[in-house]
Amino acid sequence: MTGRALLTRTEREVLTRARGSDAYRSTVRTRLRRRLQRLEDGVTVLETYEPDLLDRLREAVK
Repeated sequence: MTGRALLTRTEREVLTRARGSDAYRSTVRTRLRRRLQRLEDGVTVLETYEPDLLDRLREAVK
């Protein structure tokens, strides 16, 4: 698999404390909060225009 869905491989490693400092972990958490906000905005669009894709998203995050 290439690319990222929500987290890069490095970000996953940082959040699981496999690498990186506390300061970098804080940076990654901030980035993730921003992405989650954009995801919430995207869900609003999917609810209205692509409910089948929203269902797939919900299944993926269960």
